[in-house]
Amino acid sequence: MRGGSVTLDPRTVGGGKTTYGAVTLALNIKPTIPKPVASLVIRPELRFDRALNGTRPFNDSSERNQFTVGIDVIIGF
Repeated sequence: MRGGSVTLDPRTVGGGKTTYGAVTLALNIKPTIPKPVASLVIRPELRFDRALNGTRPFNDSSERNQFTVGIDVIIGF
């Protein structure tokens, strides 16, 4: 923008002045399989985040809580 300034909604880069709490549950699964992928590790993960001071930083600033599910697959060689 020429000659002007850019105004960003503070929700674009974070939840504003927010205190967060989080809990993550993860598991390492090492199945018994033959070579060449004998060192396979599967790591599922479930994470729960919460804004602790009443703000709503998640889901387009409409929710206090958020669940995230992830998985890693690691193949050693």
